[in-house]
Amino acid sequence: IKAFENDHRLSSDGVMGPGVWRALEQAAISGHGNHFGYSFVHIYRPLPQHLVVWHNGRDVYTALVNTGIPGRPTNFGVFPIFVREASGTMSGTNPNGSTYHDPGIRWISYFSGGDALHAFSRPGYGYPQSLGCVEMTDSSAYRVWQLTEMGTLVDTLS
Repeated sequence: IKAFENDHRLSSDGVMGPGVWRALEQAAISGHGNHFGYSFVHIYRPLPQHLVVWHNGRDVYTALVNTGIPGRPTNFGVFPIFVREASGTMSGTNPNGSTYHDPGIRWISYFSGGDALHAFSRPGYGYPQSLGCVEMTDSSAYRVWQLTEMGTLVDTLS
């Protein structure tokens, strides 16, 4: 629903209300499907951790990633991307109780609460070291950003 709302420039709340239903009917009648296509992001937790982006039924991109540490794991499930920011500030609490405030984080796509796909500079990738997010290099995060949109499903079950 969110992908349809985004593609048809509707308010994106993910609810199949009367306005969305009318727009969906009109799009079907006029032959206006999703212009972006359909993407799906699968996060693989076994080492080396990586993601695969599927677009229109094909594996189109793979990258090493970092998921959450044992004390702050990445949420398990299948979630739609609900907020996207080309650049933003991420804040929160570390496992030891201290806080962090990181401005300038690039290519953010929130998919479950505070968990997001995003760029984050680390010495290495492929193993748990985030506070729940799925971190990757700037170039990988940008490519994933290009291949996804509001409503794209992110599967973190593996």
